[in-house]
Amino acid sequence: MVERCPSVALRGAITFALVLAIYVHAQVHVATGGNSWRGFISQTPITPAWWSDALLQIIAFALQLASILYVWLPVGYSIDQKKTVLVEIVGFPWIAQWAAVIAADIVHLALGSSPRVLVTTSLAGSLAGFLALYGCLRRLHPLMVRVAKAEKALRSTRDVALLRTGTRWVTAYVLFRLPTSLSAGLAAARITSDLAAVAMSALGASFDTAVNPSLGLLLATMVLAVIMINQLDDVGFGGTVLAWLLGLIAASHTLLIVKGFCIALAMALAMRAAFKYFPDDEDVATAEAYLHLREAGKRL
Repeated sequence: MVERCPSVALRGAITFALVLAIYVHAQVHVATGGNSWRGFISQTPITPAWWSDALLQIIAFALQLASILYVWLPVGYSIDQKKTVLVEIVGFPWIAQWAAVIAADIVHLALGSSPRVLVTTSLAGSLAGFLALYGCLRRLHPLMVRVAKAEKALRSTRDVALLRTGTRWVTAYVLFRLPTSLSAGLAAARITSDLAAVAMSALGASFDTAVNPSLGLLLATMVLAVIMINQLDDVGFGGTVLAWLLGLIAASHTLLIVKGFCIALAMALAMRAAFKYFPDDEDVATAEAYLHLREAGKRL
């Protein structure tokens, strides 16, 4: 087996799509005076502060830019082909998600006077992006598990040379898994607020009337984040939803009842993540007993 790099066409397509998405998205922010267009078009009881949506998008773009730079660098390639497989897994889903962002932003620039069309387009784009990224996360998860197990085995054998060869688990997580999780979480959060906006527009509901149904949408989003943590160990997705909830709490237009509900959801989500990633006392005691038995076996 020899080292294999991703095709130049795939790497070029990913790079072009990301640069175009950043350029178009930046044009929208310049045209709207720095405000995210979702912040003032889809004013619903669950529309977060404009800066929270923009900040999460900037973080996602920054991580993806770092990933693209790493893809072009002649490092991290090895005979196990981890880097190549990672690039091939995330390539087309990332392009599809960026295409959805570009489509929503172009519609905003072209049809800025039609909020219903804009919100509907945003909902369709966010939904398409989430579905593409969710499929990507389903493929990334088993690969990340295998990489972690392989590194653990190499550490146990103290094979430093092989451990330093190729793409490490931390690098794969920060540059491939985390940007995908963050973008998927942001897409799911946007779906939540856009669903409320589309329903309000279609039914002619007032801001106060839409409060209770909107709280149901928030609960559904939190449940989705818990499912992602349980099934895919996706703390990045849960953290993005948590940050989006904090942006909703900080928004000046958010009603007090919505703020309180968001605080409860944020606490529940944080506790669920903590219970999953921090072992309880019984697990710690079992691990310590296993280590003691292992040491005793070595002495014998």
